[in-house]
Amino acid sequence: MTTPSMKSTLLAAMLLSTGCGGQEETTAQSHTKAKKAKKAKRGKKAKKAKKGKKGKRGKKAKRSASKAPTYSRATQCENPCLFLMDHSYKEVQDRLCEWCPGIEPGCELDWPSSDVLSCESYAELRNCIYAGHGYTFKKKKWNKHFRTKSWYKADPAFDASRLSPVEKRNVKTIKKEANVGTRVCP
Repeated sequence: MTTPSMKSTLLAAMLLSTGCGGQEETTAQSHTKAKKAKKAKRGKKAKKAKKGKKGKRGKKAKRSASKAPTYSRATQCENPCLFLMDHSYKEVQDRLCEWCPGIEPGCELDWPSSDVLSCESYAELRNCIYAGHGYTFKKKKWNKHFRTKSWYKADPAFDASRLSPVEKRNVKTIKKEANVGTRVCP
């Protein structure tokens, strides 16, 4: 029987693993693509309606928030922590195997309660969210680690306000998951 704590440990292990099996599109993936296409179409209509509207002092209004980067499903499956940029920790926990069939460690694996991830592993998950936005890490270890990732693009202009509400919640959840029982992670 898998307890919530064991399920969380399994998720973190899978998110930190690399390599993913078949990339076939599932029904859920095609449904998600259709929803995104519909949303994009609505967005284009809204942009056309706003085009030409002017802000203060007669100048065209500028968007203050920059758009979050998007990654392909293949890139996300190769680096599962990137799913935490778009989906809640719980949703990734529940659907990662559906999105990335064959991901290692195996989706069917039931972790014994003694297998607990290190603080380091949780720090990597948390930092992956920031790396997805181009955060330049001050610690050499993380800077070196993420620079080896093909998807990482350092952005000296990074601002934490770029994080979406989902990403902010995921950072909090990961910190909470890391501090289970008597363990306290920085």
